[in-house]
Amino acid sequence: MIGFGLKKSVIKWQKMYKTQLHEGEVEVMILAKEVAADVVIIDDANAKKYAKYLKLPVTGTLGVLLRSKQMGVC
Repeated sequence: MIGFGLKKSVIKWQKMYKTQLHEGEVEVMILAKEVAADVVIIDDANAKKYAKYLKLPVTGTLGVLLRSKQMGVC
C-alpha cells in the first residue's frame, strides 16, 4: 500500500480500525474522508458507530431504499 503513495495518516487509520472492522469498511471510511463524501452507506452496526465518530454522514441499505421511495425513484 505504501507503494501507491498512501499518506502515513491513512495507514495509521487502517491499522487502528482493522482490529475491529472489515477491511472494506475501513477503506470506505478512509475514501469518504478523503473526498468529503455526501453520504457513506454502511450496514454493519459497529462500522456505523465508527463512521459517526469520524463525523461521516451515514445511512444503511434500508435508508437508501426509503430515500429512493420518497424521491419516487422506485
